[in-house]
This record gives sequence, structure tokens and C-alpha cells, in this order.
Amino acid sequence: MLDRDPALGRVEQDLDSIPFRAGIRRGFWRLQSFEFPILFMLVKADGGEEAENWFRFKFDLGRYPGRAPSCRLWEMDSDGEIRDENRPRKKNPDGSLEMFDPFKPWQDSHIYRPWEQEAGPHLDAQNKHPHLAWRPDRDLSFVLEDLYERLNRYATAGSF
Repeated sequence: MLDRDPALGRVEQDLDSIPFRAGIRRGFWRLQSFEFPILFMLVKADGGEEAENWFRFKFDLGRYPGRAPSCRLWEMDSDGEIRDENRPRKKNPDGSLEMFDPFKPWQDSHIYRPWEQEAGPHLDAQNKHPHLAWRPDRDLSFVLEDLYERLNRYATAGSF
């Protein structure tokens, strides 16, 4: 008999948690697909005066939660890294558009956040951003709440 991967059990626990389900009910995020260790999530960006937009995130959750999630922006309609023209943008007071720092092109579209597997060490997250650094007691809702907050901090212009 094969042993069940403990990371899979933990991901399933997170997907069934009250905070995760509450985010779905509130319309903040949606689960698109899950085939361990890959999870695709859609996170809503309220476009302000524009229609809402959804952005697709690809998570690699191998060795989760001991190892931080790998999180990348992914195209909505294809199986590939997001193109620059489809990245989230914020509208500046002068009406110009600017790409959000966490979503700028960086190492194969990894999200540039302290909890992310590739970005965390680069940002020295444990020391500089302990409140956002990954720890094994964190869960997927922590990550999704941060992504939702980043996307909705300003009225976004959404995908082009």
C-alpha cells in the first residue's frame, strides 16, 4: 500500500476550510482546477468603474506546507505564462496605467511577494517582512487574501 502524501492532505484541508470557502462565497476567488500538486485559482480584481476581471494563478504545492507555495500568473485561455499585456495594472490619479509591483515580470512570472517560494528568499522575507513571510502554519487563504488585496488595492484596469 502506498502512503498518502501529507502535502495532499494539508491542501485538501485548506480547500475545505471556513476562510477558503468564505472567500469563494464572497466572490473573491474561485477554484478552477486541482490535480495535486498543481492548483489553479482565479482571483477577482474589481475594476472600479470597469467590469470586474479575474486573474489566473498557478500554484505548485509539492512539499506544502513545509515549503512555501510557488505561485505564478498564468494565462486565462491557454496553458502558459501570462503575457505582459495581460498583467494586472493599476490606474494612477492622472489616468495612466502602471503594472503592479507584485505582478511585474520576474523569474518566469513568479509572484513577487514575501510568502512566495522563489521571491521570499530574494526579499529576505523572514527578516524584512515577517508578517508576510511563509511559515508552515500559514494556509492557502492567507495567500489568496494577500493576492486579492494586492489586486484590489487600487482600481485595476484589468486584462487587456
